[in-house]
Amino acid sequence: MPPDTPCPSSQALRRSLDPNDPMSAAERRRIEMHVEKCDRGCKRAIDALLRDRTVPVVAATAACAVR
Repeated sequence: MPPDTPCPSSQALRRSLDPNDPMSAAERRRIEMHVEKCDRGCKRAIDALLRDRTVPVVAATAACAVR
């Protein structure tokens, strides 16, 4: 993905982790590919969601440019 690709929203990150969410497999893969290459905070946001089920304020607002 190009470096200027916007980060997924915190809601999209959360939904991508929920196997019961109706999100398409293609959308999950797009988010997964973004997170793998993102250096703006998406990895920290996913880690926080997996640990605490919350997104850190820093990742959600500045580092990840979450919408």
